[in-house]
Amino acid sequence: AEQQLSYSRELPSPAWFAAQLRQQGYAVSPTETWDKPLVNVLAAFQMKYRPARFDGLADAETAALLQVLNRPSTP
Repeated sequence: AEQQLSYSRELPSPAWFAAQLRQQGYAVSPTETWDKPLVNVLAAFQMKYRPARFDGLADAETAALLQVLNRPSTP
């Protein structure tokens, strides 16, 4: 919830989303723009983790999900 609030103020860049999606195992090239491949991969991620809305558009909830999933686990 805290992450989502911070992302609602300012969304990360397309490059950040691409890097986070790569950490989740998605095949997406580094990019600085919201190109079609990135939008498609983002939609696939949303379909899996937030099936209520998987339009491929970056939003605070998707950013927060990626951050939580990619957070290093503590022993």
